[in-house]
Amino acid sequence: RYAGSPAAGSKALSFSDAQLVSGYARDSMCWAVENGIVSGYGNGLLVPNGSATRAEVAAVFKRYIELLNRKA
Repeated sequence: RYAGSPAAGSKALSFSDAQLVSGYARDSMCWAVENGIVSGYGNGLLVPNGSATRAEVAAVFKRYIELLNRKA
């Protein structure tokens, strides 16, 4: 929501558990993955219903700020 409503180029997520992403979050999640903000886990899972650690949330914020700086 902070980024507004950015359009995702693709509506497909390449994670084996992508069907678990809620419908309201799909476009935003696609955008975040396409822009390298969210990358999932090395085992091909996104785990959209899981809990994020503080370190994972910090990494998401860091990548988002880097994206903003690249576009500025």
